[in-house]
Amino acid sequence: MTIRYYFRKPITPDVRGRLVLLLSNLNETRLIQVPHFLPVHVVPAPAVSDGEGGYGFAAFAWRPTPRVFLAGDVKEIAAGTSMDHQEALEMLEESFIHELVHYEQWRDGRKIQERGVAVRTRNIHRKIKEATAA
Repeated sequence: MTIRYYFRKPITPDVRGRLVLLLSNLNETRLIQVPHFLPVHVVPAPAVSDGEGGYGFAAFAWRPTPRVFLAGDVKEIAAGTSMDHQEALEMLEESFIHELVHYEQWRDGRKIQERGVAVRTRNIHRKIKEATAA
């Protein structure tokens, strides 16, 4: 997998560790293939933009090249929602996987859309948890 994280300071060690572990688990399980270089920018903010008007916990942009942006301020995310810290970390993982599924759409020449993305995201996340629990 050719994913490279770029952590903007001050990303906390628990966020960094959780994302590094997730990438390791994705590599082991081979559930998503990433043959292109894919930078992942983790920023200390509660939301990110895709550069085309969309905002959220994560974003996939493909023009001019594919890249992912993740909102890494889980403390602020948890404070602004009904989530606790661990739930916010789980949500960060799912958000990253969700954007990787959009990457798959781009990689395969399909339309970038939400249809089927949530189901594939949940299935990948579940399979990773099962594989790491064993």
